[in-house]
Amino acid sequence: MESLRVSNRLFQKRNFRDVEAEPIDDAADDGISKAAKNQRRYRERLKDDPVMFREHRERENERIKVFKSNMTEEQKAQQRLLTNIRVKRCREKKKEGLPLNKPKVKTRAASEVEREAARLRQQKLRAKFTPQKKAAVNKIRREKRAQEKAEKREKVESTPPIVPEEEIGQGYNTIDAKRKAVNKVIKSMPEDPQKFAEVLDKLTSVKSPRKTRAMEELGIHSAGKRKEQHYSTEMMKELQNQYKNIKNSRKKEHRKKRVLFGRILATSLKRNKGEVSKVRRDFGISWKYLQECYGSRDKEDGIVRRKDRLSESTQKSVQEFFERGDVSRTDPGVTSVSAKGTSKRFMEKTLLETYKEFKDDHSDARISFSRFAKCRPKHIKTVKHNKLRACCCEYCANVDLKIAAVNSFLAKKDQRQLFLGPSKYDLANITICNAAVNVKKCIDRKCRQCGVAAVRERLQPVLDDHADAVCLWQSWGLEQQTYHDRTGEQKTTSRRLLRNKEGPFDQLITELEEELVTFSRHLANAKWQHKQYALLQKNIPQGWLLMCMDFGENMTCIYQDEAQGAHWGRQQITIHPIVATYRCPDDDETVTESFVFVSSDLKHDSHAVQHFQLSVTNLLEQRGLSFQKVVHFSDGCPSQYKCKTNFADASFAADDTGIMTEKHFFGTRHGKGPCDAEIGVVKRIAFLAVRRRRAIIANARDLYRFGKTSLTKPAQPNLHCHNRRTFVFVEGGIINRTRPSRAGPDVKAIKGSRTLHCFRGLMPYVVSTRERSCFCEFCIAPQPGITCVNEEFCGFWDRVSLSKQRRRAAVQDVDAQEEVAVVDERDVDATHAADAMVLQDEVDAIAVRDEADAQQRTTAAVQDDAAQDEVAVAQRDLDDIAMHDADALVLQDDAEAQQRTTDATNGQRDVANVTVNTCVVVKYPDRHYPGVVTAVHANELQVRFLKPHATNAEVFLHPDIDDVQLVGNDMVVATHVTLIPRGRSCREWTVDGFKFS
Repeated sequence: MESLRVSNRLFQKRNFRDVEAEPIDDAADDGISKAAKNQRRYRERLKDDPVMFREHRERENERIKVFKSNMTEEQKAQQRLLTNIRVKRCREKKKEGLPLNKPKVKTRAASEVEREAARLRQQKLRAKFTPQKKAAVNKIRREKRAQEKAEKREKVESTPPIVPEEEIGQGYNTIDAKRKAVNKVIKSMPEDPQKFAEVLDKLTSVKSPRKTRAMEELGIHSAGKRKEQHYSTEMMKELQNQYKNIKNSRKKEHRKKRVLFGRILATSLKRNKGEVSKVRRDFGISWKYLQECYGSRDKEDGIVRRKDRLSESTQKSVQEFFERGDVSRTDPGVTSVSAKGTSKRFMEKTLLETYKEFKDDHSDARISFSRFAKCRPKHIKTVKHNKLRACCCEYCANVDLKIAAVNSFLAKKDQRQLFLGPSKYDLANITICNAAVNVKKCIDRKCRQCGVAAVRERLQPVLDDHADAVCLWQSWGLEQQTYHDRTGEQKTTSRRLLRNKEGPFDQLITELEEELVTFSRHLANAKWQHKQYALLQKNIPQGWLLMCMDFGENMTCIYQDEAQGAHWGRQQITIHPIVATYRCPDDDETVTESFVFVSSDLKHDSHAVQHFQLSVTNLLEQRGLSFQKVVHFSDGCPSQYKCKTNFADASFAADDTGIMTEKHFFGTRHGKGPCDAEIGVVKRIAFLAVRRRRAIIANARDLYRFGKTSLTKPAQPNLHCHNRRTFVFVEGGIINRTRPSRAGPDVKAIKGSRTLHCFRGLMPYVVSTRERSCFCEFCIAPQPGITCVNEEFCGFWDRVSLSKQRRRAAVQDVDAQEEVAVVDERDVDATHAADAMVLQDEVDAIAVRDEADAQQRTTAAVQDDAAQDEVAVAQRDLDDIAMHDADALVLQDDAEAQQRTTDATNGQRDVANVTVNTCVVVKYPDRHYPGVVTAVHANELQVRFLKPHATNAEVFLHPDIDDVQLVGNDMVVATHVTLIPRGRSCREWTVDGFKFS
C-alpha cells in the first residue's frame, strides 16, 4: 500500500505539474464537496493518457484484490449487505427521477466552519496577488456589485405596490372617534412611565410598510429612523461649528475648504430649492457667495483668482532666491531636521534685507514686501529661529560685534543717525563705490574713490568730541593656553576664544577699519562662489559631473537603555557626503544624487577625499555613465581639500580617471552647502530610530546597513528617479595614505592659494589657478575670439608647477622641451584611446586660452605701469589722463614701427597667387595662426590651422582633430611661408617668413 501511494505521488508530480486545472461548472455540481471535484479532475486527467490510465487501473485492481483477500468473512458479509442496500436505493431513485447523490444537509456549525475555512483560504490567495491582479479582481467585484444593485433597483421599481395609495386609508372621520380610540389605548397602557415609554417605542417599531409610511407622514418615526435623524442633526451642528471656525480665516487651506463646502452646498440645494433659505440662515452664507461657489465648480481648486495676482514665475524666483547659499544656509545639527527627514535652512539676513537684495537682483519683479515674506518656503526659517548658532565665520562675527559696540556707544551719546548697519552687509557697502556691481579694484582697496576711510568720515563728529571715551566690545581671537594631558605632561595649544576688550572709542574704530580692509572681498568671494555653484548646478552641461563634498562631525554611537559601562566606550563614525549633480541619460533632466560615505576610519585628510571622489566616479561609470569633466566644490580646509596633495591629485586626474578635473572652493568660512543637510538628515533619522528602539547602531557598519535599508532613495534599485541617495561603506585601513608622488617632499605648495578659489589640472604636477570661479558660456565652451565676460572680476588663468625640481625657467626652452616630451608621450597613448584624444584637445584648448590670457595680462601690465590706474580713474583725474594719453601715443608709435618691420620682413601678401597646400598666416583678434590652404574660393580660403605651443609663441603643433575654418582674404597677413619641422616627433613646427610676437 505504501509503495502504491508513493507511485501515485510520483505520477502526479511527473505528469500533472504543468497541467492547468479545468474549470468545474458550479451549477452542475451543486452540493458536491471540493474533494469530490478534485477527484473528478484527477480521473479526467488520467483518461487523457491511455497508457497511464491503464497502469492506474491495474494498480487499483491489485490494491482491491489485496484488500479483499485480507477481509474476514464477517466483513465480506457486511460489505455485500451494504452494497445490496446501496444498489436498491439507486434503482429506486432512477425510477422516480431523483438525483442519485443527494447532498447531506449541513448544520449551522458545519456551514460556519466551512465558510471560515473558505475565508482563510481566500485570504491567503489574495495575499499572493500582484497589484495588477488585485486591481483586476476589485474591478470585477465592483462591476458585479453594481450590476446586482441595478437589477435589484429595477426589480423594486417595476414591482407594483401591494395596495394602491388610495386603499391605505383616510384615518378617523371625526375628532370624537379619534379621541375615543386614544382613550381606549391609554386605559390599556401601563401607569409606570418607563414601561409606558417602552411600550410606546415598541408600537412605533412596526414592520408594516403602510403603517410606517402613515406614521412618517405624521412625523412619527421608528427608533432606527430617530437615530438617523439624531445623527444628521449632530452632524449638521458639527458642520456649522467647523464652518464658523474657518469662515473669517484668510489662510489658503481655509479658503479652499470654504469654497469646496459652498460648492457642495450650492449643488445639493439646486436640487432642493425649498431648503435654501433655512440652510443659508443656519450657516450664515449669503446667496451671492453661493452663486460664486457654484460658478467656480469647474476650476481646479475652486478659488477665483485676482487679475493682479502674483505670477507663478515670480513666486518660483522668490523661492529659488531663498534657497541660495548666500541667503540661507543649512545646519548639520540633528535638531535642524524634522522627523520626516526634511532639512531646515536658516536665513543669514533679515526678511527686509533679503527683500532689498532680491529687488536689486530682480528689478523687473513686481512684488511687495509682505507678499515676498509669504512666499518664503516653510523649511527656511528666519534668523530668530536659529537660537544657537555654531560654526560661524569669525571675520563676520567680529565685525558684527564691533558694529553692536559702536551703535551702543552712539546711542549713549544720542547720535543714532550715525548708526552703522543695521548689518555687516550695509557697513561693507559703505566702503565700496557700487554694491550692486562687482568691481575688483573696489573690493581690493585699489580704488581712490572709496575705502575704509568712509567709516571714519561718517563717525568724525563723534570722534572729535569722544575719541578718548572708554567703551567696551567683544572680539574673537587666538590665545595660547597651557594644559596637562593624561600622562601629566604640560602642553601648549592655541584656541579661539571670545574676549572682552576695553579701550578708547578711537581704538575701536581703528580695529574696525583694519578688519574692513579685506572684509568686502571676503563677502564678495562668499557670495560669488555660492552663486556660481548654484548656476552650474541648475544648468549642468551634458557630460559634466558636479560634486559638492564636506566632512561632517563624527557621529557618536548611542544606545537606548544604555548600560553604565558602555557610556565611556562609545564608538565614533566618519560621515562624508558627496552631492553629485549630472544630466540624466534618459530624459536629459538634472539628477541630484547624494553619496553618503560611512567609515570607521576617523582620519579626515586629503587621501580619504581622493578615495571618496574616485569611488563616486567608479560607481557612476558602472551604471554606464560617462563624463568629460568633473568639477569639485568644497570648503577650503587645508588638511582636507585645499593643500598640495589635492592639487597634485587634480593634475593626475587624467591618469587616474581619464577625466579633466577642476577644484573650486567656497568663500572662506562660508562653506555651508547641501552636504550639511545630508549629514543632518542621516544623524537625525538614525538617532530617532535608536530612541524608538527600532535599530541598534554600535559601529560604522551598523549605520551603513541602517542607511541602506531606510534612507536609500529610491527604495527600489532600478526605479527611474532624479533625486537619489546612495550609501557607501569604507572599511578602515583600505584608504591608501602611502603616496609619495602626490604628498611627498618633491611636491610643493602653491603660494597664495588662500586667495585663490579655482584650480584646474592640466598635466602631472602642472595646474592652472584663478582667483574666482566662473561658469559663463565661454568658460563652459571656449571659442576662438571670445573672452570670459567676468574676466576682470574673476582674474586670468595662471599656470603653476607643483614640482620642486622645476624652476621658474619652466616657461623657457629647456623646460618647454620637457613639457613637450610629456605631451608627446600622452599623444602616443591618445592614438590608442579616444578618451585620451579628447583629453589632449581640452589641454590644448586650455593652453591656447592661457596663452591669450598671458598676452592680455602683459598688455594690462603695460597699461597699469603707464597710467597707474584704470580708464575709469583716469577719466576722473586730469593728470592721469595726460599720462595715459602720452603712454598710449608711445605704445602706438611702437606698434606702428613693429608693423612696418613686419611688413618689410614678410613682404606684400598676394592672395591671388595662393593655391592649395600653400602655407599662410591668418590674423585673429587674439593672435596670428599659421595653416595650410586646403581649398580656394573667390573671396575666402579654407585653411587647416596649427595650434600654438603652450609655452613658446614661435612653435606650433598639429592638432589631434583637424581645425579647418573658412577665412576671408582680408584676414590673411602672410602667404607662401615655410613650415620647418622641429624635434624628432615631427609634431612641432616653426614658421619661416613671418615673425610671431
